[in-house]
Amino acid sequence: MPVPPPASQNAVSSSFKPDSGYNTSGGLEGPGMTGTAWWNIDTQSFNSRHRRITEIEGSNKFFGSGTPSYNIENYVECDYTVQTRRDVKYADFSSTIYQEQDITVFSDSTSGGFGLSGGIYTVVGGYKRYKSKLDANGKPEDSSEVCTRGETLELQRNFGYYDPTTDTSATIRDEINNMLNSARTLCPVFDPNLVRY
Repeated sequence: MPVPPPASQNAVSSSFKPDSGYNTSGGLEGPGMTGTAWWNIDTQSFNSRHRRITEIEGSNKFFGSGTPSYNIENYVECDYTVQTRRDVKYADFSSTIYQEQDITVFSDSTSGGFGLSGGIYTVVGGYKRYKSKLDANGKPEDSSEVCTRGETLELQRNFGYYDPTTDTSATIRDEINNMLNSARTLCPVFDPNLVRY
């Protein structure tokens, strides 16, 4: 019976930083990080389109001046699609490698926010190549797979009409992170830490 590889062989090295682009310095710890072996090759992309919706709910109640009461809210309705592919193959590679996934936000906002409409697009797809984790029989624990899924999310729900001064590149970062983490629940191979924007 083959001896399983050391546990540290499949742990991501602390020297890998998701914002550093390619990592060819080994990426994984342990002996034998190059050469003929079982390798996982993961690719990923993420794309979305969005539009801002204003909801006005009226009431039959009148106050003081005879003006009806209204509840006004606005939010961003975002449809996104995540795509991943994992190939598990026995091959000879010289090293572990990571390439960041670059995404960009397009919208009609002048301050880099979601605006009234727009989208998020993958400019460069994410890529990881690393040694496969093996079971006690020396076979890869993962298998090759393709995943394409999508969902609709509501983002930036606020009371009142849309205020562009509160919709900036800084204020949408948490919303984008929430989408990326949600994408991982749809396609588990998707790695939000690989995404740069």
